[in-house]
Parts: sequence; structure tokens; C-alpha cells
Amino acid sequence: MAPHRPAHEVELFREDDAYVVYVDLPTASRPSVEVRTHGQRLSITARTDEGHRIRRRLGVPYPVGEDVTARYEDGVLEVTVPIENGVSRPGETVSVV
Repeated sequence: MAPHRPAHEVELFREDDAYVVYVDLPTASRPSVEVRTHGQRLSITARTDEGHRIRRRLGVPYPVGEDVTARYEDGVLEVTVPIENGVSRPGETVSVV
């Protein structure tokens, strides 16, 4: 029997100056993918081509600052969160390209 693999897997990596989050969204409709930030949290929502809602929330060890970027390509969402110790911004929506 093959191991179970979640339908919408999330991976978080730390690079030198940023956290990088990968979210597997193979059935998401590109225009529906939304990334929001608030404090030390990321909120990711999307709708599948069939109309089902996907929601993922995750925290990072540092407050989310400016210059968060998001890219959706070939069913994978990549979010880059620069590490800015002690800098926090009000919640905002990140443009997904």
C-alpha cells in the first residue's frame, strides 16, 4: 500500500534571509488563490476548479514584514517571507503572480 499523501501539502523552509512556503494546490483556480498576512501568520485560500474551498493557515517565528511575494505556477504556490526581526505590519493581501 502506498503511503498517504495529503491533497494540499505545505512545506516551509528557512533560507538565509527569508522563509519560503510551498503549497501544493494542483486543482486550484489561479484567480481564486489569495495570500494574506497578519502578524506572524500567513493565511492561504483558494477554490478548486470544482468549486471546493481550500484554506491553510500557518505561523512563522518572526513577524511578517514588507516585500512578501507569492507565485502560483503548475499547481504549486510559492510564498517568500523576508525575515525582518521585530518589524510587523498590519494585515494585508499579497499579490499572487
